[in-house]
Amino acid sequence: MNSMEVCIHIPQSGSEVGLYQWYASAAVPAFEPIAGPVPLTLNPNEIQTLATAGRQSSYPVIGQKLFAALDQGAVGKQWGILRTQWAADLKTYLCVQNSALASLPWETLTDQVVPLVTEAPLLRCLQFPLPADPGAAPAWPLRIFVLNAAMPTDDGIAAGEEVWKIREALREAEHSVDLEVYETAGQPGFNVNKLAEALKVWPRGPHILHVIGHSVAGNDPALKLYVPPAAGPAEQGAYIDWTLAQIAVLMGNLPDLRLVYVNACRSNVTGGNPAAPLS
Repeated sequence: MNSMEVCIHIPQSGSEVGLYQWYASAAVPAFEPIAGPVPLTLNPNEIQTLATAGRQSSYPVIGQKLFAALDQGAVGKQWGILRTQWAADLKTYLCVQNSALASLPWETLTDQVVPLVTEAPLLRCLQFPLPADPGAAPAWPLRIFVLNAAMPTDDGIAAGEEVWKIREALREAEHSVDLEVYETAGQPGFNVNKLAEALKVWPRGPHILHVIGHSVAGNDPALKLYVPPAAGPAEQGAYIDWTLAQIAVLMGNLPDLRLVYVNACRSNVTGGNPAAPLS
């Protein structure tokens, strides 16, 4: 076995947390309990207050508090052992079914000073047990659509550098890849319909959609898409919302889509609930 998959589960009660391990070789592959459940003590109002402060410096503190809530008893001990043993080969699913706790920014989970997402895959999931993976046949050439939705002069995002690194990584992969880079700033009169047309550069759409830009958190989360001005410098345009409903409709029209990678800063625009991650 070259990797390990576990799931941290917080039920609707929000009062406990359990750790489960994926057993792929079982007669019926499934997640089985390996630790807990143990009591969960976490005050969502405290996290909300920190997030509402709107300071980047509060994110590590939020992540540390969220991690401390999970790092308890048998669950914390066993998860720590697996993280040490498997390192980057440990995939952790986080299934939070309590609505108040689910809205917290779990992507900030931090062990002391190390964000967990920099160590190994950390994935949110909506249901437990997790649905079985239907698998997918290999597909070559791999079709990748990179959506650069940022303003050209936004140095904080460094979209150009990110696109360049994607090209470098693909050159080293030594596989057949079709790469399409779409920059909204270079599309006069850009709107969501034009994006839908662009994604059909392949009849069944891309296998991978990589999004670069900003997002808005809160009660009405959305990705932000930059629209250039009809005339004048490109930086004099404005952002429009790409809403969850619009995203859902568009993704449903891409039958070959397997992965969406979103690199969208969540602090650009504050929504009604700043703690709520876009995911």
